[in-house]
Amino acid sequence: MTAAIVTIVVALALLVGVFLGVRVLYLKSRQPVSLTFLALYLLTTLLIVAYFLVTDPNVSPWRMGQTETDWFRFVIGLGVTASVLIVIDHLLLKGLLVERRGLYLPGPLRLAIHGAMVIVIGLILLRTVLHINIIALVAVPTVLTAVIGFALKDTLTRLFEGIMLGRLMHIGDWVSLVGIEGRVVDISLGRVTLQTRAGDNVTVPNNIVAQKEIVNYSKPTREHMVCVTIEASFADSPTRVLEIARRAAAAVPGVLGAPQAFVAAYRDSGIEYRVCVMLDDYGERYRIESDVRSYLWHAFRREGIEIPFPVREMRQPAAAVQTEAERRAAVRARLAAVDFLAGLSPEELDRLAAAATPRVYLRGEPVVREGETGAEFFCIERGSAAVSVSVSAAGRVREVATLAEGQYFGEMSLLTGEPRAASVTAAGELHVLVIGKPIMQQLLAANPALAERLAQPLAARQTALQQARAVVHEAGAAVPAPAKHGLAERIRRFLGRS
Repeated sequence: MTAAIVTIVVALALLVGVFLGVRVLYLKSRQPVSLTFLALYLLTTLLIVAYFLVTDPNVSPWRMGQTETDWFRFVIGLGVTASVLIVIDHLLLKGLLVERRGLYLPGPLRLAIHGAMVIVIGLILLRTVLHINIIALVAVPTVLTAVIGFALKDTLTRLFEGIMLGRLMHIGDWVSLVGIEGRVVDISLGRVTLQTRAGDNVTVPNNIVAQKEIVNYSKPTREHMVCVTIEASFADSPTRVLEIARRAAAAVPGVLGAPQAFVAAYRDSGIEYRVCVMLDDYGERYRIESDVRSYLWHAFRREGIEIPFPVREMRQPAAAVQTEAERRAAVRARLAAVDFLAGLSPEELDRLAAAATPRVYLRGEPVVREGETGAEFFCIERGSAAVSVSVSAAGRVREVATLAEGQYFGEMSLLTGEPRAASVTAAGELHVLVIGKPIMQQLLAANPALAERLAQPLAARQTALQQARAVVHEAGAAVPAPAKHGLAERIRRFLGRS
């Protein structure tokens, strides 16, 4: 009696251990445990416990005959086989090969494999456990075989059509079938199911799909080209427009590699350009096309390139003057808050505000690049920008700061022509005020003493910035700060040149 109880306890412990192991595998594969597996596993566990109970003479009040015992072992063997095959199907075939690696194995085909394995192992168990001659079982009459084959003809045809379609598309691919565009979510025995961009499921029979044109946007690779068109005026040089268009499109999130731009046609209103970009997720097509158009619009506006669309203009002089006056006052207030411009007189601030140019950069667009020469100063009106510097000779870049509304950059390039000390990139939609070299030349020509008033706060700021830069420098060596003495002379020398 004691030995029987110990055997049962050990068997149950092994079964619980196996279940926990399978549960861990399901958790790692991020799949829910199959209800079919749970039912079969529970049934098999009960059968194993019952087998021990009824075959142990110390426990069972009655003895089973050899035939009943063999059949008990046969059923248990089939239950264990089916449970193992379900786990293999869910974790290996469906979880790894289909969902992770994109291999096409339709549900009916996996079910056929599953059934074939159960039949083979069942035949082996019949021969080894029940000692039944399996040759007699497989010798099915020819007429019955023909009847079954004829009845399954359509099913087999649909199965092979599904297998053929599986070579052309996989689950997760973006395709166009019979004029419907969507992502493949299921390829079953007789149909293909697409999920459209609107979130609707569309089912198309395999026999119709096999007769129509199939466009797969995810094959042979996930990379796909999309193009947008835009017009510019005849007055703008095509060479310049093409270069600006390429730079703007390259900054769009999700765009791969270098965009291409072409002169597409001459229209009545202007020159039409085609800008083409590569993406690796066709589901993002419309978003990327929209972003490319937006980035092109902002880039053309910054560079003064006209987009020649018919516009109906309504003039309201009084309101326009009031709006311009308010805008000028807001710009003046923003510039007055800049520390190194605090030495300017009210009249000089007015002239500076009148010359300031508003610009807008979209997320990911570079405003300035480290090492480039420039003669412009930027003050942030709205949005934020990321500041990054090179920290190694290999070109490794590290983000060191984030600039927000009211902060500024580019003052050394504006006043001395010094190359950009860091790269600044728009972190979102970034609105800036831009001050160029010409207005500073005019102010300095009218007031030579302005150089000293600009140099004093500027030298202190540059010393602090260079010390911060030395902290993130990979080699640890301090970057020499600009000398305070002589900065005013550098300003005079740079702004004195035309």
